[in-house]
Amino acid sequence: MRVLLASLAMGLVLLIVRFMLDHILVTTSDQRLGFGGTLLALIKLSIELSVGLLIYIRFTRMLGIEDFWRQGPVKRVLERLRLSWL
Repeated sequence: MRVLLASLAMGLVLLIVRFMLDHILVTTSDQRLGFGGTLLALIKLSIELSVGLLIYIRFTRMLGIEDFWRQGPVKRVLERLRLSWL
């Protein structure tokens, strides 16, 4: 149930972020993106992935789901990037 709640929170935040990014970085105005449009689409994707991961990690910590953020790879990445405060 707690994992579902963290996933729903992440989905809601990503929906809001995607809506805002679609208005700021417009990539759907032309059939062909070209280099600039492709670069904007990659920037949008990177922002959405980063925000989604940060929100999910934060909510799993708030809800006390220790299995996710105490695993080896996730813990090493958070420590390496000095994001253990998440």
